Amino acid sequence: MTGRILMIGLDAMESSLVETWTADGSLPNLAELCRGGAYGRLGSTADWLVGSPWPAFYTGQPPAETGFYHSIVWRPERMEHARATSDVLTLVPFWRALSRAGPRVVTFDVPLTQEPAPLNGIEINGWANTDLLAAPGSYPHDAIGTVDRGIARPRHRIENYKLETVDSLLALRDQQIALTDSIGTASSALLRRETWDLAIVALHPPHFAGHKLWDEANIVDGVPAAQRDAFDHALRQVYQAADAVVGRLVEAAGPDADVMVFSLHGMGPNTCRTDHLGEMVRRIVDGSGAPVAARDRAAGVLRRMLPQDLRFAVKSRLPAALRDRLTVYWRTGTRDWSRTRAFNVFSDLRGYVRVNARGREADGQVEPGSAADALIDEIVDGLGSFIDADTGEPLVADHRRGSALAPAGARRHPLPDLVLRWSDTPAARHRRITSPRFGDIPWPTPGRYPTGRSGNHRSHGFLVARGPRLDGRIGLDGAHILDLAPTVHAILGVPAPPSFAGRSLLAMPA
Repeated sequence: MTGRILMIGLDAMESSLVETWTADGSLPNLAELCRGGAYGRLGSTADWLVGSPWPAFYTGQPPAETGFYHSIVWRPERMEHARATSDVLTLVPFWRALSRAGPRVVTFDVPLTQEPAPLNGIEINGWANTDLLAAPGSYPHDAIGTVDRGIARPRHRIENYKLETVDSLLALRDQQIALTDSIGTASSALLRRETWDLAIVALHPPHFAGHKLWDEANIVDGVPAAQRDAFDHALRQVYQAADAVVGRLVEAAGPDADVMVFSLHGMGPNTCRTDHLGEMVRRIVDGSGAPVAARDRAAGVLRRMLPQDLRFAVKSRLPAALRDRLTVYWRTGTRDWSRTRAFNVFSDLRGYVRVNARGREADGQVEPGSAADALIDEIVDGLGSFIDADTGEPLVADHRRGSALAPAGARRHPLPDLVLRWSDTPAARHRRITSPRFGDIPWPTPGRYPTGRSGNHRSHGFLVARGPRLDGRIGLDGAHILDLAPTVHAILGVPAPPSFAGRSLLAMPA
């Protein structure tokens, strides 16, 4: 079976909203694809390792093989966090080897890819997407410049982690809609101009908009009545802009192309308590309910002294590596490794904890094996004592040891030793976190989420599949994001490599 396939990645677009808005006519192009093809939800590596889906998709491998769980990963040999660049982890997209087997490939803005490399086709990274592991670029090196002809490349902007006004969020909505349209113009022109057998186009705006426009938990003073209708429809309008781009890309691809529109993970109310995890773990491991020592408070004190907009202005002008260092410093502070037995690993939603293990960490303090296992048990037990001071609801709903999530794998060693799933209650409702054993931790913005993200990730994606080689042949029962790359190989008639963890959806029951 050989053909031509267009893949459209709608980054972090929430399946429940897609299902509602295709049914009511808000997303007509996705609705049309669903009517003629197959639709279903996808399991995802985001279930526990929230930042892992894009590299899992494009390598065809789970995080235990890639070592990737977040764009900023722990470096045990250096006792620091660093961006997952190619000198840290090697992440090779499946389409490069695929192109050497014959199919010509065009990719546009696939998130969290490393530097473009030679292939039979064109690879463009970071034209509009800001979720990057490397600087914007392309192969051939001038391909990204040819896209710019007649189209103004969007200015790259980093996220400002603060509470927002309604006006700023509506301006963000407009910016994301305009950005989506620019991506549609650039990518559809590229598809019309180039010859290709596989084209992959990713749209980042649904992801960013989902974080910022999910609900009003990140708005300083609530939503005035005069702006209620505009705000309530803001996220849908970004989704509608993405739907319009889907229509343009499908038209550019032509009627002979198979089409797979997908999201690798979803979005919902922000349940993240990770900003406080470091302090909770410190109190448990130290066996104390006392506030953090003065030396360790420096990051928090400095952060409170400097206005957020000033911090953002300084940070946005720094090189990416320095921005990462500053972000990690604000979030985690400094540590005396000689006195640290366990610590929180940088993350955006799930809580990640790592034992400072001898022989693995450069400054390890805990013997691996039974001593490390007992420490994890102690941390799990202690975290179970933290509750919302008003409702009594536990903060942690579930947990998994890293050894259970990834019992084997070539690069399982960078992964956390403990992963926490927080309670499903929106974290913005907190006023205070408390434990009868370890004391109180104030919530910095009662009733609001302090980082300015009202939405955060959910652990499922979706797939819409339609086309001459897909209609009536594809089964989505139990489908997973790791099945997408093998399916592409099957459609193009190229044997899938043995490294792939998934299987072709063409082989699954409909």
